[in-house]
Amino acid sequence: MGREPTAAATGTRRRFLTAAATAGSLSIAGCLGDDGPPDGTLDFDGFDPAPAESLPKLTRYRTADRSLLSYRRYNAEADRLLILVHGEAFDSQYVAPLAKYLSENAIANVVTPDLRGHGPEPETPGDVGHIDHLREDLRDLNNHLSDIYDEDMPTILAGHAFSAGLALRTGYEPFIEFADGYLLLSPYLGRKVPTTRPYCGGWAIHDEDWLAPLAVLNGFGLTNFNDRTIVEFDVPDQHRDGTETTAYSYRLERSFVPDWDDEDRLIAPDGPIFAIVGANDDAFVPDAYDSVFNSVPESEVRVLDEIGHFGTVTSERSFEPIAEWVAQFERT
Repeated sequence: MGREPTAAATGTRRRFLTAAATAGSLSIAGCLGDDGPPDGTLDFDGFDPAPAESLPKLTRYRTADRSLLSYRRYNAEADRLLILVHGEAFDSQYVAPLAKYLSENAIANVVTPDLRGHGPEPETPGDVGHIDHLREDLRDLNNHLSDIYDEDMPTILAGHAFSAGLALRTGYEPFIEFADGYLLLSPYLGRKVPTTRPYCGGWAIHDEDWLAPLAVLNGFGLTNFNDRTIVEFDVPDQHRDGTETTAYSYRLERSFVPDWDDEDRLIAPDGPIFAIVGANDDAFVPDAYDSVFNSVPESEVRVLDEIGHFGTVTSERSFEPIAEWVAQFERT
């Protein structure tokens, strides 16, 4: 007579079967309901990164794993600090218009980091050491900045596109959370969620064949394949200068994706949240954000007419409501 399976073995088998069934259903759903990425990519209206020499110089800081990463500082006569994180594929240069506006109008001191795996001289383009490496880097940046700015100065964490998801991931991790508020600009909240168009409108092409299997493997702590390229960005030739990051590994892409609970509700950090999206955003679905954030306390959604995907960080029509929201944060 054979041995009875242990409770641990039964639990492991159940988790495996559940994960496998989920992966299989996701794969089948993708095959049946996915016509592939649409033609074309994002509308790059307003996307015009300033020359590096016209911006504050890059300053380096050391992370907990002894890496050296870079950021720019836009100082102001203000009692607030805003860490403004660029989105996918590019670096901190293109968010300079918003950073300059907020600092020159004495709304906030602004810091714009170049994320790990990005920028002119990344150690490994499009990759990180592990999932959530980015939010650990942001924690280390904030610790570094505490030696430069007053510690009682309120800190707002802002992210554009994919980095809006990173801001949320940073905010709900108790050992990393440091911000008093969260500014989400054209926010990416996940691949298969109501706010995201298929393939982000042709901009972000995920490897559908590997996503579900990698999720299953990671569910069992198997991370051997997390360096595999999982998403590629359709960057037009006229916006390529050698500093763009056109593909992400699985572990980097996962570092940007916020979590959702079992009832399909977005998991968000405590503290005020302002989500701002352009009505003409061709990567996301502007009208879907209200329903997503209805269940998130202290959140506000603003949809701006005649603003596209990049306009939330490049257009002065976006800057005024952003400045008004940021200005509400005062020293405690």
